[in-house]
Amino acid sequence: MSIVRPTSPFSEVRDHERQVTLFVLASSAVATCASLVVGMLFLLGLSA
Repeated sequence: MSIVRPTSPFSEVRDHERQVTLFVLASSAVATCASLVVGMLFLLGLSA
């Protein structure tokens, strides 16, 4: 048994906002990881 819900125009807005939020979180996570890798390589270069 399925419940059919009427689609509202606001659901598309929420979906777009969710996608934007996920993109921001993903790009922030990638930037953080890249910064950590660069920092570790820099420290390894200083200790060598």
